[in-house]
Amino acid sequence: MDIPVDQAESIFNGISADLVNQLSNVKTEEDIKLRVINRILVEVLGWATSDINCETKNDNGFSDYLISNDESPVFVLEAKKQGSLQITSSKEDEMRTLKLSGTSLKKCQDGIEQAAGYIQNSGAALAVLSDGSAWIIFKAYVPGANYKDKEAFVFPSIYAIKNNFSSFYELLSKPASSQRLYSVKFDDLHHRRLNLTQKLHSAIGENEIRITQKSSLAMDLEKVFEKYFAAMAGSDDNEIIMECFVESRESRIADFSLEKITAKVLGNVGYKIDVNNQLSELIHDTVSVEENQSTGETVFIVGPTGSGKTTFLERFFKKTLSRSLKDKCLILNVNCLHHTGSEETVLPWLTQELIEIIEQSIFEEGSPNWDDLMSLYIGEYKRRAKGADKHLYDSDKTAFKVKFGEFLDEQVEKNREEYLKRLLREIVRNRKRLPIFIVDNTDEKTIEYKTRVFQYLQSMQFEAYHSLLFFPVTDRSAWAFKKTDIFGIYESKSFFLPTPSPREVFRKRADYLKRTLDFIGANKDVGHESYLAQKGIRISIEDLQGFTQALESIFVDHEFTSKTIGQLSNYNIRKTLLLSKRVLTSSVIKIEDLVRSYISGKPITTSYSRFIDALLKGNYSLYKRNDDSETLPIFDVDQRVRQSPLVNIRILSLLAQVYNNGKNVEERHIGLNSLISYFEAIGGDEVSVVTSVSRLLEAKLIEPYDISTSGISSEPDLAISHKGLIHLQLGLKNAVFFYQMALITDIADETVAQRIKRAYKLPEFQNRISTVKQEFSIFLLEEDKKYFKQDTTIHKYDCQLNVIQEIKKFSDGLKKPEDDLVATMGEQFKDGLIFQEILCTVAWYDPKKRYGYANVEELEEGVFFHLDRLLECGISYISESDKILCQVSRSNKGLQIDKIFDVEIDAKSIEKDKCTIVRLFEDRDYGFVSIGNTEHIAYLPTYLFNSEARKELKVGHQFTAEIIMDSSIGSYQIRSVLSSDGVKKLV
Repeated sequence: MDIPVDQAESIFNGISADLVNQLSNVKTEEDIKLRVINRILVEVLGWATSDINCETKNDNGFSDYLISNDESPVFVLEAKKQGSLQITSSKEDEMRTLKLSGTSLKKCQDGIEQAAGYIQNSGAALAVLSDGSAWIIFKAYVPGANYKDKEAFVFPSIYAIKNNFSSFYELLSKPASSQRLYSVKFDDLHHRRLNLTQKLHSAIGENEIRITQKSSLAMDLEKVFEKYFAAMAGSDDNEIIMECFVESRESRIADFSLEKITAKVLGNVGYKIDVNNQLSELIHDTVSVEENQSTGETVFIVGPTGSGKTTFLERFFKKTLSRSLKDKCLILNVNCLHHTGSEETVLPWLTQELIEIIEQSIFEEGSPNWDDLMSLYIGEYKRRAKGADKHLYDSDKTAFKVKFGEFLDEQVEKNREEYLKRLLREIVRNRKRLPIFIVDNTDEKTIEYKTRVFQYLQSMQFEAYHSLLFFPVTDRSAWAFKKTDIFGIYESKSFFLPTPSPREVFRKRADYLKRTLDFIGANKDVGHESYLAQKGIRISIEDLQGFTQALESIFVDHEFTSKTIGQLSNYNIRKTLLLSKRVLTSSVIKIEDLVRSYISGKPITTSYSRFIDALLKGNYSLYKRNDDSETLPIFDVDQRVRQSPLVNIRILSLLAQVYNNGKNVEERHIGLNSLISYFEAIGGDEVSVVTSVSRLLEAKLIEPYDISTSGISSEPDLAISHKGLIHLQLGLKNAVFFYQMALITDIADETVAQRIKRAYKLPEFQNRISTVKQEFSIFLLEEDKKYFKQDTTIHKYDCQLNVIQEIKKFSDGLKKPEDDLVATMGEQFKDGLIFQEILCTVAWYDPKKRYGYANVEELEEGVFFHLDRLLECGISYISESDKILCQVSRSNKGLQIDKIFDVEIDAKSIEKDKCTIVRLFEDRDYGFVSIGNTEHIAYLPTYLFNSEARKELKVGHQFTAEIIMDSSIGSYQIRSVLSSDGVKKLV
């Protein structure tokens, strides 16, 4: 348990007299440990007994204590007999900073060397030597120096600790270790920091950044957009979220290509497998099991943050699962966000949550009556009637029932876990329903928390005889959980959901709103009052339809806009929509453009530079901190630590290199200590690096391997996030971003800040921008020289040299706003020809719409193609997963196939067989068929049938088809329909 410093000091003051008394009576080293050191570690410094390992073996013997935080070593403590540490000091009651090889610690050298020897192979940061009264705290490894030439923090007595408690706490307490405060203190000590707080200056102060005045029309339209984006986000109606869920077949994968990695970790993840179909089969099989058979399934729904795991399950049970199966299920959905996160209280809380859900679902008025309880405890009733209370039962049944009622009350209220088990058995045996546990939002809980919940629910599954247990978790949580012993004990199935492209989310939600608006416009009985914004502003259906067009023209027609805001939000859909509203209502996007677009019906044209400008400024004249832009002033320095303004960019650059070189998830992470060592070799300082890492973690530009860990005490493995990648690109490549940062970044040199301010006031626009960027670029490079070597030729530092080269281009005038899109997003965003000849894979094609999209391995976005291009090549039909040899270019609406040279079909992979429809989703244009006499199931796009034939498709219809095994999605798929029984006409 973390103990705040004030509370810890109060505890220490309360026990210090007793500690002094104990010290006068103890005789052995073991007594010192038990009576004094253990109490200080646990009661005062907040270490749990599980954090303390005693007599740890290493190459130099056995260390008395190894103290760890989240299993990461923090310090080694060597205990000595009382009075054996003889410190020469004129002030016994004050903390001293003494040189380890100095005269004052001359008589402690054996103990110092012993503690230093133990630390060598432990991985701990600090060595501590104590006889219970005196405490010597030092670092046994100091880069580029002999540790004995450095100073230690020395507390000669209990009174010295009492008089300097905050320093003692910051050095050795568990809460302080989580923030690595000991590093700051030793940095100050070893480097003799003179200024703990440096004064920082920005060219343009916060008070000089004004809100841009808007016309009354613009203010009114902003309220309209507020309403529109609330509808897009599903703030008032969750229906849009379920209706517009981007199914994995149509989605773009946007998080570290994790399908195959998750499959490797969990063993049976079918990446890109149609999850709906398999879950339906799973539930059908479980519901159909014989009553006397015990069975259950555990299912992990795995996907990155933003992949829609919760929405998927909600949509599945509300809209996908058949009514006949749905009626046989009882959904027990528990949201762990509503719990404190305490491992000690989670099981009682979980029990209570499940009981309340069940009672509300199966009992009238939400609670059991006498007869309900009698049904649950009928066995006890009969045993008591025949046994201990037989005579009371025979003589006075009313009195017997009163007594049994008291027994029931005690059982129900005091033994809640047993009561829950009986409820589950009641659901299955008597009510013939299938309990389905869904335990959501456990990702940021500790692994111990997850393990307890998982094991507890496995026991509840056993009690229920048959049930299903769903765990929606992020891929990172899945990897961490895979390493636990408990995971290997129980069998489970896993399904992966990729993160949908923000562009597809916008497209689907805009289409949904347009369909809704068309319906309202066509049905006069539906009141328009529901589309009134606040303060009596009327929003007509025509207005909203116009705004939908404006949204599409910016965020659907241009891949770069949706991709950028997707990365900045780490693909969190709600944040993505908020950023979209910010751009659309920014003063940079002129209201006249919106009105002109609405009146003319023509799309708004916007450049990438203008888009970034709108994103950064919002409603202000310049970029303003803490204005919900999801951007970080990347060149800021910490006021408490002297550091390079490029340290954040340098860290991101290293992590991007690690990410690009990594073949799997583990290889795309780097340990904190490795990161520190990497920068120390070119002059970097640990405190500076750690301070920046903490800030980047807090801003979510980098992520720990295990997201349940907090702080940096556990020395986490780190990886760059999507948000970090786009910040790196913006900081090194984007002229608009660099210009805004130049104006608002807090820097230590007031003279430079004033020069940038004067440049900002230059009358000529282009001269102003180039001078501001030049001044800022020169400052960044000159300041960085003070902290890092800029001329290293070692290959692994190439990414650091690139940082210097890219920043220098801003001062050379080589980066201009008109080049921002290609510079920031890559060569594939250049207008015109991208690939003269390349092989694409058809992702989907709809004959009704006469167009489709293909994937290119080298690109992240889909490539549009039209039926006309196929016909020009003499091809009238194409199927998903077919290969197209084609020419690809970019227009103002994105990537497109200009010319098709050939379609490659692997004839050997095509089989012909009779198929029987086993499931149809008419509203989603797909279904599933069984293949011949096998148990194989194939995916069926219903667009293979013409419109008349589709109307008559039913479960049980048979037809002959071409079938392929698509290795990219791991399942069979119908490629074409050859003949049909009972269906009139085919495509």
